Amino acid sequence: MRAGELRELVTIQHKGTPVRDAAGGETITWTTFATRSAAVDPINGREYVALRAAQSDISIRFRLRYLTGVDTSMRVLWKGVAYEIVESINVDARSVETQLLCRGDANG
Repeated sequence: MRAGELRELVTIQHKGTPVRDAAGGETITWTTFATRSAAVDPINGREYVALRAAQSDISIRFRLRYLTGVDTSMRVLWKGVAYEIVESINVDARSVETQLLCRGDANG
């Protein structure tokens, strides 16, 4: 992975403690786990067809230098849009690159 590919700044967030509002409802808060430079790749046609066959809604891939501790309870925030992490991959099990396969808007 070359540094020149990492052109976008993304924030990886995890769920914070739910906060109760005055009406008794809960609001989920998100806190920053890490902010990193990443390459952002929309899933191409062939990959999309293969992923759809596996019943997946994955639409975007974030590639970044290896980062431990990222899991599917987290989300990626990029350009003001939140993406749900479907899978976090340690590429080739070498601890050099992490790929985050994500789906659409994680809805705040």
